[in-house]
Amino acid sequence: MRVYPQRGRYQLYVNQLHPLGQGALELAFQQLRSKLEAEGLFNASTRKRPVPAYPRRIALLTSRQGAALQDMLKVLRRFSFIELMIYHVAVQATPAGSRSPQRLRT
Repeated sequence: MRVYPQRGRYQLYVNQLHPLGQGALELAFQQLRSKLEAEGLFNASTRKRPVPAYPRRIALLTSRQGAALQDMLKVLRRFSFIELMIYHVAVQATPAGSRSPQRLRT
């Protein structure tokens, strides 16, 4: 920093400037985005696949005794080409919500 003698104003000389905080994060994001765009990963016309008319596989998480299972089995009889995986989970007990994702992982 220097003082301009005629008017007494300060002058600030900067040798290096580095972005901080959000600026550095934004810079890294933009660099990554540019790299991925160069690889063609954001090109929708080449990356997207058409959605199939019917699923090939369905995982059904429900109680063995529930009416929902019987309803789904009745409907899915019409689609014999669909692979059906049935996982028994408690649907009304307290730990029901936490166990459902665990059953899908097995």
